[in-house]
Amino acid sequence: MSELSFFDTPQPLHPESRAFLEAVSKLNLRPYNELATVGEARDRSEAASRLGAGEVNFEGVIDDILVPQQQVSEGIPVSVYRPSNVVAHPPIVVYFHGGGNVVGSRNTVDTLCKILSNGAGCIVVSVEYRLAPEHKFPAGIDDSCGVTKWVTENRVKLGGTEKSKVGVAGDSAGGQNAASVAHDVPGLSFQVGWHSFPPSLLSTFPAPPLRTI
Repeated sequence: MSELSFFDTPQPLHPESRAFLEAVSKLNLRPYNELATVGEARDRSEAASRLGAGEVNFEGVIDDILVPQQQVSEGIPVSVYRPSNVVAHPPIVVYFHGGGNVVGSRNTVDTLCKILSNGAGCIVVSVEYRLAPEHKFPAGIDDSCGVTKWVTENRVKLGGTEKSKVGVAGDSAGGQNAASVAHDVPGLSFQVGWHSFPPSLLSTFPAPPLRTI
């Protein structure tokens, strides 16, 4: 007789998880596979993020700058979050958004970066790396590595000090970028990666009706 899997037995759903799933179901967003163009998918990603992110009061300064990159003549756009509660020798987190390397942007992780920056008292650099299908792999990895190297060489310019530690973080495909950068760029102090499931992702995955959970 085979052993029962954990998933063979119905498990109780935490009230917070249930509330989240109910909120997701009310967004009524079309799945990505029903959209006709990449542009529509990106618009949907932005819309889902606006609906699900909420408002955060960021106490600090946000600057949009261009980071030089050999393969991109105009440079790579990044947003730099400097909190008012910045700690001494503040760590600098280079953050890469998720989106399957096709959708997503700095806008879709704006709230997350504000929370991270304010909560940790660190500087966050959110990267607008190039996406497929216009830019083939490894364009996004190249941009991520290039920006991170530039950050390590320009800590003071970004509001840190020469003692500021630099690390990388990202969600989903951005977590993959962070892992690749940590492998390829020497001298980094930390790496944080996770696979989150925001409304823009959850609403595309097959799932049983809420009444059966």
